[in-house]
Amino acid sequence: MNPHSNADRRLYRIFSETFFVADVAEPLPSIDESSVADYSRPEVVKNGANVVGVRRDGHVIGYLAFNSSESDANAVIPITEQQVIDERLPLADLVVRLREQEYLFMRSLGEVNGIVCRHDLQKPAGRMWLFGMVTMLEVAIERAINNQFPDDGWAELISPTRLEKAKEIQKLRADAGTVSTLTSCLQLADKGQILLKDEELRKQSGFESQNKGSKRIRRLESLRNLLAHSQDIVTNDWDTIVGLAEDLDSILEVVSG
Repeated sequence: MNPHSNADRRLYRIFSETFFVADVAEPLPSIDESSVADYSRPEVVKNGANVVGVRRDGHVIGYLAFNSSESDANAVIPITEQQVIDERLPLADLVVRLREQEYLFMRSLGEVNGIVCRHDLQKPAGRMWLFGMVTMLEVAIERAINNQFPDDGWAELISPTRLEKAKEIQKLRADAGTVSTLTSCLQLADKGQILLKDEELRKQSGFESQNKGSKRIRRLESLRNLLAHSQDIVTNDWDTIVGLAEDLDSILEVVSG
């Protein structure tokens, strides 16, 4: 058993059990059912889904959708149980649910009163959660490499150029008074390449092939860079976010030992 694995699992639980739907959802504006016929989209409807709830006897039972993908904007669309999620649903589960749906409605205190869509993952809580997940995955990959290749035996699995770059970073850190392993000075793409080139590690981590695994690692690195620079993470990286939410448990279980 890896001596760090229990700490890793505790840290993962912090991220998986601390960030919830309520941290990224928007309040759902609503109108009474009697006002639907004369209603037109006001500026107050600013949630990413362009949706307003419809109340009957004080309870939201449906919604109006102001976008081209749904029919008559003044036709009340019933809210189904499949569209409703609890405010305490973890963000990983939210991402998986949003894979097939444009938006979902949040239930709090027994009432539907919030709405969440993919772009809400760009809020600070969503970004913190995603950055933490990618970072933990990178640390786990690094540890798996060190366990498999003591004394930097992985060096022959990357190009001389990338190896030299890692050595340069290690020297810069040493000059600044920081002691770093050579593995920790690799980029995520380099670590991924080592993981994928070692057949045992690749199979254990669930990657079907080097090619497919390499594409996923590059996308993860792109996602992390976009997160670090406060760029749009949903428009081009949604599939990567979904894959991270779906696969993180199994990958971390394997590589952290």
